[in-house]
Amino acid sequence: MANIADIRTRVAARIHDAAKSLDPAGLTTSADAAIVSALSEFEKVRPCEASQVVSGTGAFKYSLTDSAPVLTGFVDGFSMIKSIVCPYDSTSQEIITLEDEDWRILRLATGLWLWFPAIIPASGTSFLVEFTKRHTASASALTVNAGDYEAIADLAACHALLILANNYVQSIDGAISADAVNRQSKASEYRSMAVQYRKAYEMKMSSGTPTGGVSIITDTDR
Repeated sequence: MANIADIRTRVAARIHDAAKSLDPAGLTTSADAAIVSALSEFEKVRPCEASQVVSGTGAFKYSLTDSAPVLTGFVDGFSMIKSIVCPYDSTSQEIITLEDEDWRILRLATGLWLWFPAIIPASGTSFLVEFTKRHTASASALTVNAGDYEAIADLAACHALLILANNYVQSIDGAISADAVNRQSKASEYRSMAVQYRKAYEMKMSSGTPTGGVSIITDTDR
């Protein structure tokens, strides 16, 4: 199963921190922090896409933010609902996607609610919600598409190199001029590398890097 190590190894290959300046015990802690920081930037452009089947209760509103929200992972201020299929039956070929005016997200004093102004999902029926949520990067899960691993690694390397640059600047001993000059030079080098990796990330994100399966359209004789 894909996990954060799939990105971490790519970050390590980019920054070549043989001296373990990023972490005395190795790369993991600061590199993972850099990956999480990179993901928080990346997911604003390409959030994690999810879908969830919700059981109708005969009500016209469903909470998105209370202690038991109907959508797992929905984040106030980040997530968006892309579409709603209602009613939803996985055994039926028919897909009925609601129009935008058939549902709303309303903010009340009690939080965010998914509101149906025209229909009521009946008890015993279900509706399918497609929505966006934040990415996960942990030892047990990685929700980024494999086609974006290299872009994420570029951005995470940028963040990690900035951490390295700051470490060198903060450890400068002004009483040792030669050492100070060397560390300033090293910090400048890391910042320059960080700029290059950010450019590499932006290039990958704007070049149409595949994030899913490849598809083609063709004619078929019947």
